Amino acid sequence: MAEGMDYRNLGASGLAVSPICLGTMMFGDRTDAAEAGRIVAAAREAGVNFIDTADVYAKGESERITGKLIASDRDRWVLATKVANPMAPEDDPNRRGTGRKWIMQAVDESLERMGTDRFALAFARIENHYFRHRGFFDRDGQLLENVSRIRHIPSIIVQGRYDVPCPMASAWALHRAWPEADLRIGLYARLARIAELPALDSFEEELGDRFGELPEEAQRLLSAARVRVLARNLGVARIDAGPAGIALAPRPEARLDPASAGLEEKNGRLLESGRWDEAGERLARVETLLLDLRHPRVEVPRERQVGGRPGECFLASEIRHYPHLQATKMKTTRANRVS
Repeated sequence: MAEGMDYRNLGASGLAVSPICLGTMMFGDRTDAAEAGRIVAAAREAGVNFIDTADVYAKGESERITGKLIASDRDRWVLATKVANPMAPEDDPNRRGTGRKWIMQAVDESLERMGTDRFALAFARIENHYFRHRGFFDRDGQLLENVSRIRHIPSIIVQGRYDVPCPMASAWALHRAWPEADLRIGLYARLARIAELPALDSFEEELGDRFGELPEEAQRLLSAARVRVLARNLGVARIDAGPAGIALAPRPEARLDPASAGLEEKNGRLLESGRWDEAGERLARVETLLLDLRHPRVEVPRERQVGGRPGECFLASEIRHYPHLQATKMKTTRANRVS
């Protein structure tokens, strides 16, 4: 048991799980098997014993990779997967939903992909319960129409907490009708899907328009996302940033000009010495260096990328310096009230 990890009971199952559950939505998609292995190993070393996947993630590849990565230590891990999302074209209506036939079949298929004979069904049961009953709403807009009935209850509106699709606009509409409730936005999952700077800029502008000035924690997460996107598009595989300097490790096929950012090239890495005691300063400096390298921008040839996708960048140092980057959700300040 990892020192300092506050394990908690999973419902009434008797299972003790870490409060942080490792999500694997990108395994087999933007995150290849090798990188997934490093992520799982780091999580295990930190004391995480709870891992979550889904049949629909990367069309089943996430389950395959996850199963292989925990196979040698299977009894230590609490494994959760999910069912209900479509797993076939629209002309096959029986490979989706929460009917008994499909649930039983989907469970068998997930077990086969993961190479295991068991997984925690708690999440699947809860989600299926709500899917089947449409969240216990009779029609769309029912909550908005009846918010006056619950306005007196101290509440928190959480957007992006689970995998059930909930656009931010829907949460914002509810908060406008119910300004007495706090609104919390799950930034991490949304940012993980952004792959280009224009989309990130648009999302940041949307947050500013709706919520005003963001807390420092959210601003750092946006900066980390910008660094990730820049690094991936430039072909930078790894970034190490410490108090005494910064090191960028470009992929072999990346063509970067170190002089454009004032960097020294040594042993295949681009180096800058300096003194940045604060993690926020280091992150800002990394972003500046990547922007300098971007002009002129040289793309990594797509035909040389695995699966035709840019490789992900591993921000090793920043994960250590920003514990909140390991969490799956972020909290914003109370939203501006709009009448």
